[in-house]
Amino acid sequence: MTAMTGAANRLTGLPVIPEGMVRAHPFAGLPAALAGFGVSLDTVLGEIGRPPDLISDPERVIAVGDGAALLAACARKTGCAHFPLVASQSVSLESLGPIGILARGAASVGAALRGLILALHLHDRTTVPALVRHGDIATLYVTHFGPVANGLPEVTEFVASIVSNIVRDLCGPAWKPVEVRLARRSPADKRPYRRRFSAPVVFDAERTALAFSASWLEREVHDAAPQAALTPMLSLDEVARLRRLDLASAVRRACVMALIQGVPTVDRIAQLAGLQRRTLNRKLRGEATTARKELDRVKSQIAQQLLAATELPPEEIAGALGYGDGTTFTRAFTTWVGSPPVAWRRRNSTSPPI
Repeated sequence: MTAMTGAANRLTGLPVIPEGMVRAHPFAGLPAALAGFGVSLDTVLGEIGRPPDLISDPERVIAVGDGAALLAACARKTGCAHFPLVASQSVSLESLGPIGILARGAASVGAALRGLILALHLHDRTTVPALVRHGDIATLYVTHFGPVANGLPEVTEFVASIVSNIVRDLCGPAWKPVEVRLARRSPADKRPYRRRFSAPVVFDAERTALAFSASWLEREVHDAAPQAALTPMLSLDEVARLRRLDLASAVRRACVMALIQGVPTVDRIAQLAGLQRRTLNRKLRGEATTARKELDRVKSQIAQQLLAATELPPEEIAGALGYGDGTTFTRAFTTWVGSPPVAWRRRNSTSPPI
């Protein structure tokens, strides 16, 4: 049995992990990264009240809030504001486990990325990726979806750095983005970010994203396993169909894509979900929700993240969520959380950079 055939078999037996959870594998580089600053992982975990074995098993499923709190505590303890960039350097395509192995067998970089996007819920239920092509530029958006009370800026840069690693693994060492956008406040020292991504970095962005030449999408996967073309196996697309998300979760992902496309309507969400509007809402009623409720849930979470982690004015956040003016957004946000955006930001803004 080849590695990829084994990976496909493992994936079809893997459960879909709960929303807001992620496998611990991406955090495997933390002990070595901390040691470089003379800090032990046990010390940091003890200070934030997390168990010493939190990330000891790469396949263990942990809450994104625990991972975020750990990254933030590591940055504080080391005095290195860009610690997540350091800790993410060892994360590779293979760190995604079976879906990373199968991606090596894709027909092209674009096919590999689209397959990873479809199957990521078997590894990570906190990140919603979306690949959009406009002319000669491809943009890989990364939207966080999950409760994070502490460490949102750290999670943002950690995930963006990992995504950069994965795309480079697929394309080869010559790949680099033309621009990186981070939905987090501008740090005091931007130089580590420019060095890490080898590209201009925009902070206080509406969405975290990596933009790169679309020509890479048509290329063969770098260092593809030679047996890929010879071994019959399930593709990532087929695995994703076998291990489907529940409808409400799939709809929330469609909501994210609709917002990125600038058409956050129920009709567009239904189209992205592959259903007629009436059929979609009939099915969702069986899960005690509607497409409109799920769209509001996604908008609320994205709005809270942007208010907490960036300096974007509420009017710009309103535009990013499809509202025509700040007043309508303020009214909606107040309905969602019980207070207007400015007041909510004062109470929930993340700490300034170290």
